[in-house]
Amino acid sequence: MAKIRLPQLVSFRRLKVWQKCALIAVPFLFPIVFLTSVVVRKSNDAIDNTKRELRALEMLRPIKQLSRQLTQHRANTREILNGAAERTAERNRAAADVDASLNELDAALAADKDEFKLAGRVAAVRDEWGALRAAVAGYQVGEDAVSFQRHNALIAKVFELSRDIAELAGLALDSQVDAYYLQSILTQQALTEADAISQIRGKANAVLLRAQANNNDLKNTLTLDERIYLAVLLSQIDDARSDIRRQIDSAVRYNPRLAAALRPAFDEHTRQVDAYVALVREELLGADTVKQSQGVYYDKANAAAAAAYKLFDAIDPLLVELLTERVSRDRYTNWTSIAGIAVGLMVVGVVVLVVTRSITRQVDGLSATFAKIEAGDYTTRVAVASEDELGAMAGSLNKMLDNTLVLIQSRGEKEEIQRSIMKLLDEVSGVGTGDLTKDVEVSADITGAIADSFNYTVEELRKIISRVQSATRHVSSAATEIHSSAEHLAGGSETQAEQIVNMSAAIDEMATSIQQVSDNAAVSTTVAQQALQNAKQGNTAVRNTIDSMNRIREQAQETAKRIKRLGETSQEIGQIVQLIDDIADRTSILALNASIQAAAAGDAGRGFAVVAEEVERLAVRSTEATKKISVLVRAIQGETNEAVAAMERSIQEVVGGSKVANQAGQSLGEIEDVAAKLADLIQSISLASKQQARGSESLARSMSDVSQITQSTAAGTKQTAEAVNELARLADDLRGSLSAFRLPAHMMVQAEPAAPAGKNGTRKKQLA
Repeated sequence: MAKIRLPQLVSFRRLKVWQKCALIAVPFLFPIVFLTSVVVRKSNDAIDNTKRELRALEMLRPIKQLSRQLTQHRANTREILNGAAERTAERNRAAADVDASLNELDAALAADKDEFKLAGRVAAVRDEWGALRAAVAGYQVGEDAVSFQRHNALIAKVFELSRDIAELAGLALDSQVDAYYLQSILTQQALTEADAISQIRGKANAVLLRAQANNNDLKNTLTLDERIYLAVLLSQIDDARSDIRRQIDSAVRYNPRLAAALRPAFDEHTRQVDAYVALVREELLGADTVKQSQGVYYDKANAAAAAAYKLFDAIDPLLVELLTERVSRDRYTNWTSIAGIAVGLMVVGVVVLVVTRSITRQVDGLSATFAKIEAGDYTTRVAVASEDELGAMAGSLNKMLDNTLVLIQSRGEKEEIQRSIMKLLDEVSGVGTGDLTKDVEVSADITGAIADSFNYTVEELRKIISRVQSATRHVSSAATEIHSSAEHLAGGSETQAEQIVNMSAAIDEMATSIQQVSDNAAVSTTVAQQALQNAKQGNTAVRNTIDSMNRIREQAQETAKRIKRLGETSQEIGQIVQLIDDIADRTSILALNASIQAAAAGDAGRGFAVVAEEVERLAVRSTEATKKISVLVRAIQGETNEAVAAMERSIQEVVGGSKVANQAGQSLGEIEDVAAKLADLIQSISLASKQQARGSESLARSMSDVSQITQSTAAGTKQTAEAVNELARLADDLRGSLSAFRLPAHMMVQAEPAAPAGKNGTRKKQLA
């Protein structure tokens, strides 16, 4: 089977080394470029989404103004249809503001080229508004129900439009926690709360107008349906305010720097809304007569609604700032990624260039050197430009050239060296028989240095043998003296060893006593540590008890608040029962009047009399039922008051228990400090005892070592005496062995002859 070959047009054998390195680097560029495009595309998508959310906020501003002016127009219309004609001018201003907000919304849609496809829905809102505005002009006093329903339907469409814009722009599903909660307040809770405040304002003004016409009799003017309606709206405000508080807290926890702008606006909003809600609950739903003027209700309602929209105005720039910062951050990340990848590519290019240059420079040097070797020049050398494999190859080539050149030069010298060595061997052969009287001839060839060194060695050997002979005589005489001294020293060492053994036994007893003290101190340390641990556990238990009592107190306070709210609710039920009782009384009176009229009518009114009797019995049953309910309500109120008192007493008991527990915790803390100090003192005693025990043990071991050393010294001294005798014998043997060497006559006479200056001077001169 034929081998697969690359086309000749793409033959890699014709490429230079740097071209091959460049081809290796090219495939790595494709994944880098692909990953760069992916990163840039994702970053641009995130930027586009955030910009779309910013455009949605621009459209939400006119929608907020539109909803605000529609609620104002609804409230003014309701007041006018309930007899407050002075609100006509204010309603006209609200209508003009609605038109301006619609025009602003159309301009925003045109600027964004209707990105969210809402032009048709905005046109439908405009048409419905035109129809409502025209219809309102023809309504008469007492027709506020129809106007109210049509206004509510239009406002609901505006709210739905706001939520749809947030969803279509991705604002309602924002991935950042702070932006998500802020947009939720803008598009839902703030608008819902403001709408509920506006509805309460319209209903309250209508009720107050009727009550003023009825001698300020609020109890009989406010119907049950109106009470329920107002209670539902107040509940909506409470829910919206609770949601706003929760969402602001969550946003601030995620992004603490929002607190400086959100907290003041929310506190003012809460203050105004709470004031209006309290006014409606206490002065409208909880009173029998009108205590505040209509202007007070109107001003409080306007202040609460304005506070709700001010919260909107405070959140809007914060949300815009968050989204704008996100766009800047994403752009920075985008450019940073591109710059980082570009720098990385530049670094890779520089590295490839440097590596390629280092390879080609070394390869070029090797090629030039091989060309010179091919021409017969063995003196050339390669410049080693790196420490990699090519550098190692260049170094090996230089060593090979050095060895080759040495081999070529050493062939002629080898025979001359061999002749000189044979002559030198003949001259030094006499030294092997002990003849040290002759010197070797020093020549000028390579063996001259060897001959000079040999002569110097023989000279030194002569001196050594002469000195050894003299030393052996001195060793023999000194050995006798050392032998007698060694025997005397051995006797003294044995006596000293016995005394050291007695002292070592006394030190062992002292070490045993100190060890017992150390063990007792260690046991005391363990007991003190256990006492300290128990004190810490007791202190921890007391702190846990205090924390538990604090939680119990908080729960008891919360329970007391809920019981109080239950009492307030039972009072409202009592008011409703009283209203039903009044209705039953009036029904009974009407039934009595009907019976009188039926009796006056004779037979013709007999059937009507039967109905009147049934109505009267129903009224009596209603009265009895209301009395029972009143009794139950009073019982609930009494039990509620008793429960509140009991909870307050429990709270006081818990507070007292907390104080006692705090005192116990302080006492345990003092006990813990004392126990810790005691443990430290006992620990110090234990450490000191252990150190003394270790010191006494070390001293005992040292005395034992001294005893052993003394005994060893005595034994060694005896061995020394024996060794000295052996040394004298060996000195005699050494003198006999040295007698085989023949020395010059002048060295046989002198014990320690001086080194001849002439020889050394001659040798130094030859070496030089």
